[in-house]
Amino acid sequence: MESKLKTYTFFGGSITPGLVLADTEEHGKVLFLGEAGPGSWFTWIPLNKNLQNQPVVTSNIVLDAFLFNAGGDQRPLFILSRDHNQWSNSCLVRFLTVGESGKGNGYVSRIITGWRSRELVGGHGRNNGILPDNGTWSDEVWVVHEGELLRVQLAGCDTAFAVRVRNGEPTVEPWVEREPRQKPVSASDNGGNGNRQWRTLKGSHVADQSAPAWSPGVGEVQSQLTELDQELADMGQSRVAKFNARYQRQPVAA
Repeated sequence: MESKLKTYTFFGGSITPGLVLADTEEHGKVLFLGEAGPGSWFTWIPLNKNLQNQPVVTSNIVLDAFLFNAGGDQRPLFILSRDHNQWSNSCLVRFLTVGESGKGNGYVSRIITGWRSRELVGGHGRNNGILPDNGTWSDEVWVVHEGELLRVQLAGCDTAFAVRVRNGEPTVEPWVEREPRQKPVSASDNGGNGNRQWRTLKGSHVADQSAPAWSPGVGEVQSQLTELDQELADMGQSRVAKFNARYQRQPVAA
């Protein structure tokens, strides 16, 4: 049985089936990502013009589709196409990280268990204009693989969510910072002292009673965990710094 690549939309902490399209006079039905404005950009994704390869659209909603890159790696040009491939419980998810107005940036980041999941295409927007203190938000389409964990941060607030695909369906729950797993130190590791001590391993995971929560396993390489944790901590700041360097308005000389 052919397994379709189902589509979903994340917005405001919940996930709903399908991608919502807009009607345009020039290009017909398209998927708009991001917004047009100072310091922002938008991307539009049309339907495949070949009717045999066009996804089914019902009331401007596409429930399963494949993003075909017709432009190649040098200049990507994505179009929504009918899914003819065999997929193993993967999903196509649009993440719209609009939150509250003000400071704080919205983004999607991969956790250690989610390196195959990736962004395919996206747009960008800002809270209340281009002032440096205002936060930014992202509007991206990701392919999310079974069992892999993503952290979705909403703009303008501290609210974040954990998204993971289980049995072919995406799940969402509040992101919870947990104390990392600890490893007891044996007497030989403690210079012969029989008193039990603890060594902290860095990492964060999501509280989930329906399935075992991820945490670094005993014996994993400490230096590798430290590097990946640092990459996760710096990811939001790095993206904002690159964005501001390219789009922030320069002061006008007197």
